[in-house]
Amino acid sequence: MYMMEISVTFLLTGCLIQGVFCGFKINLLKRVEALEGSCVFIPCTFVIDQQYEQYLTDAKRIWYKDKNIVFDSSSPDTGLLRGEIFGTPTEKNCTTRFNNVEQKDIGSYSFRLEGKVGLKHTYTNTVEIVLIESPPKPSESVEGSAGGDGGDGGKLCESALLD
Repeated sequence: MYMMEISVTFLLTGCLIQGVFCGFKINLLKRVEALEGSCVFIPCTFVIDQQYEQYLTDAKRIWYKDKNIVFDSSSPDTGLLRGEIFGTPTEKNCTTRFNNVEQKDIGSYSFRLEGKVGLKHTYTNTVEIVLIESPPKPSESVEGSAGGDGGDGGKLCESALLD
């Protein structure tokens, strides 16, 4: 009986370790809110299969909406959305700021990694960007809300991650 318990414990531990150290996973909010004309922050981190770790150095981080590329980290000033992805691919950071969010930008977005030698993966979890009428009052702070009133000259957008 004792050997069976050890075997079950060993198998369960192996499954947990495999789930942590293998595969592609993303940590992403399901929804973020922004005021029209402001920026929106999308907190995001990812995990990749270990066999691709060496290809992260030059990997592109890409956001898609409706199967169309809207932001590519290798050319951030050419997509439909302007902004910035923070950190580096090797830090497994996909936290993103999109500037000047408009009505046309509402919808679901998916994240993709593209590197050399076969590293091409689109994560299945998506984030939905929605516009809100007015910012939450300080006592009504909502997780996943970000943005300014559009008249702040971008200061809120630039300084939000520094706080």
